[in-house]
Amino acid sequence: MPNSVAGCFAELVDRLGLTSAQATAASTHAKGIRDFFDGNFAMAERVFTIGSYRRNTIVRPERDIDLMAVLGYPANKALWEGGSRNFLTHIRNKLNNDYSKTVVSAREVAAVLKFTDIEAEVVPAFRREGGGFLIPDGKDGWLATNPPYHTTLIEDSDKAHDGRLKPLIRLIKFWNLVNAGHLRSFHVELMVQEMWTGLQIPSATSAAVTSTLGVLASWIKPQRTDPWPSGGRIDSYLKSDERQTAMNIAGEDAKASVQAEEYRVASNIAKAVERWQVVFRHEFPALS
Repeated sequence: MPNSVAGCFAELVDRLGLTSAQATAASTHAKGIRDFFDGNFAMAERVFTIGSYRRNTIVRPERDIDLMAVLGYPANKALWEGGSRNFLTHIRNKLNNDYSKTVVSAREVAAVLKFTDIEAEVVPAFRREGGGFLIPDGKDGWLATNPPYHTTLIEDSDKAHDGRLKPLIRLIKFWNLVNAGHLRSFHVELMVQEMWTGLQIPSATSAAVTSTLGVLASWIKPQRTDPWPSGGRIDSYLKSDERQTAMNIAGEDAKASVQAEEYRVASNIAKAVERWQVVFRHEFPALS
């Protein structure tokens, strides 16, 4: 068990990563899904991982991996013309036939495979003229997106911050999860990335989390758009009351984190950890 605030944060970050068994399972299932699509569809490219799993910002409670299956347009033109809802249903049904012992369902934009050890969400897509991809939008239309753009964005930003950005993103995502998850993971990631662009993330993780929570409410308040030029809003899922609730929680926990950091600077480690327990709803590691 740790004996410092820094040690507690290091333990928490380590705890948030996938276990070796989960990482192995994710890799195995991803390969199986790639092989499935290669054997059943004419593909524009091989299925690739996306989302927080690909960006290495996943936190263990999420326990899912996201993949994108980009079908070739000429050979699958009929699926395109049938509309995105039928397209997603067709993909789900084909997966159901092959994964008969696994629960397969459709969720807005993805086909979901619920394995016993991890969950996989497969987003079927077509290449978009002008760059990026078109995926089902959950209504029978198409949504423009570009996961590789976001992977590169986070990767480059993390390098610019000497590897401090991704651990910080994981911690803020976990904070959101233990506070009822009012914000979506993608929204949190892009806010944290943007708010630290051009600034230096403190070397002390506790200071970095304190600074992030200190301004988070002001970042949640306005509408936010995708940094990918052809993307849309990333916060349109938020209703006004949910947005306000998330802002209120961020504001209260910002105060508690300031107190925690003051205790740490004053070498009152027990009190500091006590305050961090409040922020992370008793999921913060205890002192040894």
